[in-house]
Amino acid sequence: MESYYQWSGLVRNYVRDNALCMTASDFDAKSRKIRRVALPVDDGDAVNKRYMQQNVQMLKDRQDEIETKIAALQNKVDIMLNEIRQVLTHRDA
Repeated sequence: MESYYQWSGLVRNYVRDNALCMTASDFDAKSRKIRRVALPVDDGDAVNKRYMQQNVQMLKDRQDEIETKIAALQNKVDIMLNEIRQVLTHRDA
């Protein structure tokens, strides 16, 4: 029976010292890595490094696309303004 209590105490101490611990308001990983994080589903879900890097890169790629479209639109606006100026100049002459 003493052996049971000895092992029980060892296991309890091991779990206490090595497990992810829940405190009153959060979890304490005790400076350890948290591995095998599932893909996020809800807004408050944690994400892993790879997921974050992929999404940041996707946003950067979209930013380049958006900036290219804005530049093309600005170019078209400049062309239209020049055409309007030419029409107004010829009309006033």
